[in-house]
Amino acid sequence: MQTGDTLWSIAQKNDLTFRELCELNTNFKGAALTETSNIQAGDELIVTKQEATLEVRITKIETGRRRSPMPARRPNPTSTTWAPKDYAGR
Repeated sequence: MQTGDTLWSIAQKNDLTFRELCELNTNFKGAALTETSNIQAGDELIVTKQEATLEVRITKIETGRRRSPMPARRPNPTSTTWAPKDYAGR
């Protein structure tokens, strides 16, 4: 803490609200930190808060064409060019 610092400016510099700063410093000079607390240059305050935990789950997504279990039929089922050899009976 430096000369000229206020509780509000300290909170803002550390991305905290005044209330959060007070909640983090419940034992400042033996008492809870409040708007009437006497702060002086050299005093130490807790200014870090625990960040929320984020759980990340990765889901595998596959894209693409699926293979058909049966060959597609063409208009002329006697043609040997569209089906496997066994299917055409040869």
